[in-house]
Amino acid sequence: MAQTPEGKIKEKVKVLLNQYYVYWFMPVNTGLGAAGVDFHCVLPGGLAFFVETKKDEDEPLRTRQDNLLRKLHNMSIQTFVIYDDQSLRKLHMWLERNSMMSLQIKQVRIR
Repeated sequence: MAQTPEGKIKEKVKVLLNQYYVYWFMPVNTGLGAAGVDFHCVLPGGLAFFVETKKDEDEPLRTRQDNLLRKLHNMSIQTFVIYDDQSLRKLHMWLERNSMMSLQIKQVRIR
C-alpha cells in the first residue's frame, strides 16, 4: 500500500517517539470533540508535548490546528510541526535533551 508524503513523515515521527519511550496517541478526528494535532505525547516523568505533521513546509496549518498550537505554546507546552528530516531533527534534539531531564525527575520521585 502506497503511503502519502504526510504518512511517511508520520511513520518517521512514530519511530523517533518509540526510541525515547514516549507515550503517544493519535486522536481520531471524527468531527466530535476537539480536533487538533496528530500526536499527543508524554515523556517518562510527565513532560507533555504535541506534534503535527505536514506533507511539506508549504502546507499550512488549518485554523483549528494553528489556534490549538498557539494556545499550547502560550501555556509553555512544547509543540512541533514536522514536515521533513530537518524539522524531525529539531524534535530529535529536543527529545535528547528532555528525555534525560524526565528520567532525572523520575529518579527523584522514586527516592
